Amino acid sequence: MKKLFGLCVGAALLTGCQTKNPVAPSGIVGGCAVCGTWTYDSFEQRTPNQYVTIYRRTNEFTNAAGLRFLNTGQFLERANAGWCGTPPIAYADYPDQWRTEGDSLAIDGQFWGGSQRSKIAVLSVDDTRLIIQRVYKR
Repeated sequence: MKKLFGLCVGAALLTGCQTKNPVAPSGIVGGCAVCGTWTYDSFEQRTPNQYVTIYRRTNEFTNAAGLRFLNTGQFLERANAGWCGTPPIAYADYPDQWRTEGDSLAIDGQFWGGSQRSKIAVLSVDDTRLIIQRVYKR
């Protein structure tokens, strides 16, 4: 099963990493399209019911929101340090864990208000840009 999964990772990377379902489970070393540091770039409404967040790849976090995926399953989210979203915003780093779950990335971690479990659908990822949609249950 692990070899089959590794082949899928390689196939995804060879097709330019423009996959709807990126390959990036915890525990896999190498071949992780979303791994790295991403800084918030913009927020778009694509359809009346679809909102996406766009991140750009950076070497380190800037004074903005961001995500960092490691191929060990560790995840760091830089987000608001408190409930207030009025500028100037203070940011904090929240260590989390991530794994694949179906066609989404499952996140287990913390935020300023306590614990959280969330899912992220990766719509597109390449060398410079990551486009995600937060998946909310209704």
